Order: sequence, then structure tokens, then C-alpha cells
Amino acid sequence: GLDAVIFWGSQSGRAEIFAKRLSDSLEVRFGLKVLVADLSDYDHSSLSELDIHHVCAFVLSTYGDGDPPDNTEGFWRTIHQLLESGSHLPNMRYLIFGLGNSKYRQFNHVAETVDRVLQQLRANRIGDVGRGDDANGTTEDDFLSWRKKVEEHLKAEFGLQEQAGSYKPAYIVQELNQVHPHAVFKGEPHRALLRKDPHMRKLVDQNMPRVLTVIQAKILWESLDRLCLHIELDLGTDRLLKYKTGDHLAFWPSNPVREVNQLITILGLQDSRKSVISINPVNGSVHARESLFSPTTIEALFTHYLEICGPISRETVQALSHFAPSEKIKMRLLHMSDDADRFKQQVVKKHMTLPDLMKTVGEDLIWNVPLSFFLEKLKAMQPRYYSISSSAVVQPQQVSITVVVDKPPADISEDFKTASVGGWGLATSYLNALQRSYTRNVSEEPSSPFELNGAHGLLAEHKIFGCVKRSDFKLPVRASTPIIMVGCGTGVAPYRAFIQERARRKQMGQQIGTTLLFMGYRSIASGFLYKEEWLKYQQIIGKDVFKIWTALSQEPGESKVYVQNRLAENAVEILNLFEEDAACRIYICGSADMARDVISVLSQMRRQVSNEDEKTSSAWIRQLRQSKRLLEDVWH
Repeated sequence: GLDAVIFWGSQSGRAEIFAKRLSDSLEVRFGLKVLVADLSDYDHSSLSELDIHHVCAFVLSTYGDGDPPDNTEGFWRTIHQLLESGSHLPNMRYLIFGLGNSKYRQFNHVAETVDRVLQQLRANRIGDVGRGDDANGTTEDDFLSWRKKVEEHLKAEFGLQEQAGSYKPAYIVQELNQVHPHAVFKGEPHRALLRKDPHMRKLVDQNMPRVLTVIQAKILWESLDRLCLHIELDLGTDRLLKYKTGDHLAFWPSNPVREVNQLITILGLQDSRKSVISINPVNGSVHARESLFSPTTIEALFTHYLEICGPISRETVQALSHFAPSEKIKMRLLHMSDDADRFKQQVVKKHMTLPDLMKTVGEDLIWNVPLSFFLEKLKAMQPRYYSISSSAVVQPQQVSITVVVDKPPADISEDFKTASVGGWGLATSYLNALQRSYTRNVSEEPSSPFELNGAHGLLAEHKIFGCVKRSDFKLPVRASTPIIMVGCGTGVAPYRAFIQERARRKQMGQQIGTTLLFMGYRSIASGFLYKEEWLKYQQIIGKDVFKIWTALSQEPGESKVYVQNRLAENAVEILNLFEEDAACRIYICGSADMARDVISVLSQMRRQVSNEDEKTSSAWIRQLRQSKRLLEDVWH
């Protein structure tokens, strides 16, 4: 028989999700034995030992300026060494799908390069190279189209037989009758938090989530469509829980109460929502991460451990159709999901969650969907990461984060707004509810869309589950090293921490290097963060050392100006800093689109001022990245 191994290479984990989906499809459709593996866990020297009964698939992300993810470095090095040594891989049969963004110059460079090298090694590709494009949000459709074609190639080439279409669960979910209450996960993001004795809750790893107390929560500004929060948290006296300026705070949210209740009602599980269940993988499946939170309850599973408010894929809707409570509803789901444009209009643009969809098409009927389906199709609840906007030198026991909350569009009905609060940012909506509770000095508002007290009341009195996550986004060791900071919106959050620290070091008598801050906002009224603080720190550090530029893209009566425009206006001063000090750093924080534009302008500035060609200026950018003199903290 035919066996398959699917390798994934990813910086963020997204490639792993698509690798698992390819595995699930091959197992269900053809009954293949499939292993999903992290490329860094594989012995790359055994590539030449593959025989004709094995198929390899590669799902590979490209990040930065065409760079391979960290976990692909060994594989990347091995295939290039094989090429240089004149080796061949004639028995290798492979599929390949890349994840990238066509707004970047090196679109899907990693998948393209791996394919080119494997072809030169005389390996045999099955089907075309798949190219997922995140620029227009079409990665999902690109993947489904590619998968459909390569599965047909596999079927024809290896004579694969389609399996009967009955559902085969990947998890065994059973109700338990006798379990100690403190052994049951009810929202704790780590097993160490389950123990009853608080002295037993000592966490030896700083990456493990702790209970952190909110000590300040306020609105910095508010407009018709957005508001911005400043939240401060006490790290307590735990000596292991320390942060450094530039680190991130990881925070675990939960799903809205109404969304959870809606799903439980649709499934007819009201009477068993508190029932304790165990979750175990069938045949020791490698995908069984959710079993970490077992035993749990049905209510806790949907509230804390699964992303029931996340975006829905067409594939999930097609799979859900098999459990539709009527033939009419089944056909409606299939019709909705078989066309990408129709699905985008009816589901994606409306920010529909899975409970929303089931309620909208379900005609108030009960759905008999096994819990294993949700474990397979929904992502496990993930922590959200926020740049810490405070300095560890100035306030070592407290961290602050700066969060923008998007409000639902005005043309969405009030009922839908309430039901789908997660659709406009689950974590930010949770933090917004927490801020309201804190401001009114109540543990939890009766009307709160979230259950803020947490598992076993651990989060009562304005607490969250969180921990510090290390980052490379750091100040130079020497305070005299010049730095250039570029950020838009809440992308200025880590710079508040940087400037706090430089101001404190100035007060301690240290020499401060040139400090340039380029900030982009929509307008003065909607988005300008920490204005008074910048001016205060400028007085401390000195206006000749700490210089500030703002770019307003939607200021009434003014032409649009972006941060890259401000950079270009100061090209000579910026490039002189790099020439005069080999340690000079530039930081970029904000959206990936903004970061791409800033890098492009930086390269143009180098060409114009230094009279270089594009190849040379691109090499300069690459060298800045490799030497960690260009540091990015970006999001899509």
C-alpha cells in the first residue's frame, strides 16, 4: 500500500494547520496511513532511503524577505548539500503547497525553491506547485483547489480507491461519572492551575500561564468604529515571572456566553452541558492536542478550549452538511460552500461563526453533531500576544498593554452584534468587557458578554490568565546606540517602553544616542496615542536627541501622509546614522502591509542617497535583518 508523510515548515503554525487538513482528507477519502511531521523533527539524511511506496508532501510558509521558517533550516541545508554533491532522489514522489503573500517581492519563495532543488535532484512532483496567497485572503480557496487536483493525480497514479463516505471520528468522547471536581478542566489553560492547594500551583516555567491581576484599565480614545485600551497588570512576587523591555504578553481569552449557549442549544445539550467528559484520540492520533484538557465539561470545551468564534472554512461547512437535521438544510449548506464567491458573500463578509451559521440555516431544529467533529474542525483556543508597552527598568513588577478594539459595523443588526462579538476580535472584545467591569468596580456585570470570573473563580476580581513571551524586539545594550522606531496605531506600544527606559537611563546620568520616532495614525482625534508622554520624555531626553514625526492618513482637511513618507523626507539623517554607528538599529511595528512599504522605501532611500542598484540595496536590507539591526514585530 501507499504511505504518506506530510512535512510542514512554518513560523506561525499556519502551515501545520493546512498539513493536518491535507492528512485528514487523504485518510478519509483514500484510507491512507498518513504521518504529519514538523520538518525540524525529521532525519533529513534519510531522504535517499524513500521508496516508491511513499509519498512526501511539503506545506511550507515563506516569511520576511523570502526567508525559510526556522524549523526548515536543517531540511533547507540538506537538499542544497545533496545538490552540491551531485546526489539524486529518483524514488521521491512529492506534493508541495506554499503559503505566502503576493504583496511581497519573494512570493512563495520557499516552496518555489524547494521544488526547484527537488526537481534538480530528479525527484518526481505529483501535480502542480500550490501557491496560497494571503494578499487577498484567498489562501483557503487556493488550498482547496490545489488539494482537489493533487488528490485526483494520486488516485490516477497509484490506483487509489475511494472509501465509503461515513464519518469516522478521530476522537473518542465519553461521559465520566466519578471524577474529583479539582481534576476537571473548567477553563484553566495549564494542568498546574488545577490543583486545589495554592502552594501547589508553583509554576517552574515562565512560559506557563499564571493568574495576573488588572491594576489599571482605561480608555485612551474612542471613535465611532474603534476604541483603544491601556491595561496594566501586576506580575506579583513570582521571581520566575520577569519580563524584559520589548517582550510580549500572552493572554488566554474565552468565548462569549451567548455564542456558547447558542451552540449548546442547537446541539440539544442543555441538560448535559455540565457533564464531565474525557477526550482521547483514536489510535493515538498525532493531532490530539485537545486531550491535554481532559477531563473537562461540554460547557468548558466550548467556552475555553475551542475557537468556536473563529472564521469558518468552506471545507468545514461541507463536512457539517453530513450532519444537517434535514435534507433541505444539507442542500443549502452545500450550495453555500461549493462556490467561493457565494461563500464569501454569505459567510465571510458577515463574520459568521459556526454557531451563527447553524442557527441561521437550522430552522430551530436540533443538530446531532458528535463532539469529535468540533475537536477535528475547530482550532484549539490559542493565546493572543500583545507587545508590552512598559519598561522593565521603570516598572519591573507591572506590565502594560495597548489594545485597539474594533466595533461591529453600523449596518449589522443589534442581535447579530451581540451574538457575534467574537467576530470582531475575540480577545479584544474580552479585554473591553474586562475594562468595563474594572471601571465600574464590579467583579462581573450581569450583562457582560463574557464569563469573566473564570474556572473555579480563579479570575474573579479582574484577573486574566497570562504569561510573558520572550521577543527579539529589544533595545541595544548601550543606551548611546542610535535607534529608529517606525510604527502605526498600537504599533507604537513597544516604543513607549523603549522611550520610558531611555528617559530613565538619562535620569541615571547615561548618554542617550539619537532616538527617532516615526508614528502613523488615522487622525489626531482618532488614534494618537500617549501624546503627553512623548512630550514629557522629550523634555527629559532632549529635543535634539529624541525627535518625533507623525503621519496622519485621515486627518480632516489634510492630504494623506504615511510613515514611509516621513522616512523618505529624512533619508539623509537616517542613512547617516547607519554609516556613523555600526550598531544603529531600526524597528518596525504594525501591520505587515505597512512594514513591507517601509522596507521598500528604506531600500529606495539607500539607492538614491548611496547611488546603488536594486540588487545592492536589497542585499543591504538582508544584511540588516541577519545582523538584527532591522527588527520587525508585524501582524497580518
